[in-house]
Amino acid sequence: MTKETHVFNRIRLTCAQTNQCSYLNWSSYFKLHVPEATVLKPLPRAFLDYLSGDSIRLPTTATVERNDENEYSDWEDEESESVNPLEHFQDFHQELKLIVDSYGKVLVKTNWTAGKDAKWILINNSLQCTSVNDVYLLLNASDHIAHDLDGHVYDECEDKEDGPHIEPELVVKKWINDFNPALEFRIFIKDKKILGVSQRDPGHYIYLEELIPQLKKSIKNFHSDVLSKLQFPLRDYILDVYLPRPYSKVFVIDVNPFLRKWDLLLFTWHELLEKENNGEFEIRVITETNMGHLSRKDNSESQVPIEVVGAANDSQAMVELAREWSALARQGEESHS
Repeated sequence: MTKETHVFNRIRLTCAQTNQCSYLNWSSYFKLHVPEATVLKPLPRAFLDYLSGDSIRLPTTATVERNDENEYSDWEDEESESVNPLEHFQDFHQELKLIVDSYGKVLVKTNWTAGKDAKWILINNSLQCTSVNDVYLLLNASDHIAHDLDGHVYDECEDKEDGPHIEPELVVKKWINDFNPALEFRIFIKDKKILGVSQRDPGHYIYLEELIPQLKKSIKNFHSDVLSKLQFPLRDYILDVYLPRPYSKVFVIDVNPFLRKWDLLLFTWHELLEKENNGEFEIRVITETNMGHLSRKDNSESQVPIEVVGAANDSQAMVELAREWSALARQGEESHS
């Protein structure tokens, strides 16, 4: 007797589908449900080269660089002969600065990516930027942003070599006042039907369990009134949304390709893909019984000592900190020699 084997569900993705998840493309379908934002494109080549550099360089402040031997001991300040990186994209810098200043508080992302892995570098330990310097710090420090700008977003596409690729863009979103990360959720959609909804933040919020009926009602209404009637070309995608008090309005934060590289949070791919797609769905939040599932700190692989956070807004302090690290490294080498 032959034992039936499990068939692994294959998820296919093309470059064209990935491009539909680029901010300018998807946001046009959700005009009434997105926070205010300004998109800058095309991005100057000098600005992209600046972001791809190995150093964190801020306008009119210290320049932090490495020497040829990749050591921190020779990091120098602005008195060195290094060139201000903004000299080659001053017009773009001024435009970006005006937008940030007009909004006051912003969240900045590229076509697909926000630099969540680098929020440690800002003094508020969040993605909230209040100055153009905050924007540069976050973009420079984020591996996620670098991954996006280098075109790796197409790595999983079956036609990644010859499929259509689009140019990078910079999205400057007006920060949502009194933003509460507990009220951000990830919705998994297949064949334009909701498979499941998961809490995004890895914290335990006691009041969320009581809100599930209200949240589910609002998301169901959003699906029937908006998603099911939408002319958005993708049938399968992952939707990040925000439901502020009184939990009746749904704001769309991001649209991601329906792909295994995205975090399923409180679900697994197996249970989502094996689920009968009848439109009924479960909202999962972190409770006392499942706290271990998302107990890791968000982007914990990017966490750094508090001294770095303190130095992030002070370029001279960053230089001094680098020199201290280098001195400690030399002491360690001498003690083992």
